[in-house]
Amino acid sequence: MGATLPGCTPVSAATIVCSGLVRIISERLEWIICRPSLYGPPNTGQRLVYVDSPCFSSSPRVFPWRVSRGIRQYPAVNFGIPGTLIQERTLSVSDSFREFAIEQLRRAMIPVRVKRMFGGIGLYSGSLFFALMDNGILYFKTDAESEKEFIERGMRAFQPFGDDGASMHYHEVPEDVLENPDELHLWGNRAIDVARKSNVKSKRPQKPGFVPLSSYLEYEPDEMLERSRAFASELQRRRTTRHFSKRPVAREVIEACIEAAGTAPSGAHQQPWHFVVVSNADLKKKIREAAERAERDFYSTAPKDWLAALEPLGTDAVKAYLEDAPYLIAVFAERYGISGNGKRRTHYYVQESVGIATGFLLAALHHAGLVALTHTPSPMEFLRDLLERPINERPLMLIVTGYPAAGAKVPDLTRKPLDKITTFLS
Repeated sequence: MGATLPGCTPVSAATIVCSGLVRIISERLEWIICRPSLYGPPNTGQRLVYVDSPCFSSSPRVFPWRVSRGIRQYPAVNFGIPGTLIQERTLSVSDSFREFAIEQLRRAMIPVRVKRMFGGIGLYSGSLFFALMDNGILYFKTDAESEKEFIERGMRAFQPFGDDGASMHYHEVPEDVLENPDELHLWGNRAIDVARKSNVKSKRPQKPGFVPLSSYLEYEPDEMLERSRAFASELQRRRTTRHFSKRPVAREVIEACIEAAGTAPSGAHQQPWHFVVVSNADLKKKIREAAERAERDFYSTAPKDWLAALEPLGTDAVKAYLEDAPYLIAVFAERYGISGNGKRRTHYYVQESVGIATGFLLAALHHAGLVALTHTPSPMEFLRDLLERPINERPLMLIVTGYPAAGAKVPDLTRKPLDKITTFLS
């Protein structure tokens, strides 16, 4: 018992299966089904309605219609059919159409990644969502410009909630385009371009979230101890010299060392540092002249105990290394930030943050095989003027770096042992 609908398969004598949604009009059961696919009968579509009832005595009428989404069960009494359950549920796009469409896209040299979504199938090119399949129909993403050609060819927009619902910016792909790899290549790449533009427009500044700590590497205890001792031993070799060779150093080495400095932690992650790298001979000469003027003033006015503390280091007002070394790195601390609209943005723990970054930089330069000297002329405001830095940046120090000169010397000094610089409480 049961009626047969065009394109529908009776499951049993008392069951009708059809792609669509059941409606009751004037106490008479009418079927509303999806528009038949170009590539298969309606029973290969996504929507199935199971009706199990002895009440069908004549063939129901069939209307071309879009169905609403969702999974619902309706007690049939609501439809005037006592004792019967009507269930609407979502099924997948037919395997045959999915395989055909994906194969055609790949023949058209369009890379495709498939993802099931909301009962249909989303198609991605890389991270770009550019097409979808629903009810045996392939849709390409469109915008106000590209949709014109689809509309001119009578292609409908995707309406996930039925003909009475809103349309999305996806349009049916013409049958002749889907079957022609050359045409499909053009249409598909236009859809990818639309998705790319839409992706750029939709990006908004977001608050930083949290991601897994994927960069962490754990070592066995023995290896951990070996690595820590090796690093400490390497830094024990680091010495400050005032004798630099003029031998050039590849810029890429300095860039990598500054990248390492930029990984330092900072207050509220505001990274309040800026590094100005000077290799221009004329500019280095101007820096030396200004620094030596400041140093002469310092040595003529500094307290005697300060001068006594500097004496073992062999320092004086002559700073020839500022011209000899291939690179001077001026370290600036951003006292406050400036937003895009010109407003001040408070920076926190500036001195501490820039100090840590400078320590990273010195370690990186040493690790790369260079020597370095920290120079802190007082006052240092001439650096901001010579290097044309903004008013919110304060010069913190000059790092002089390069190869050591032949016969370079360093003061005969010793460092404090571990027990003089550490206290363990346990």
